Amino acid sequence: MDRQHPSMSTYFFRELRLKRVELYSALIELFVSIFFALSRQISNQES
Repeated sequence: MDRQHPSMSTYFFRELRLKRVELYSALIELFVSIFFALSRQISNQES
């Protein structure tokens, strides 16, 4: 069996992990902004 070059695969996986972290951070920011907008609406309705 001819194995792939290890450094290339580790580089690829490292890039994939970085992209995943960026995606997760963007999703977290989105959820936080939505949560703050909803809580602001709820507090405005109560008062």
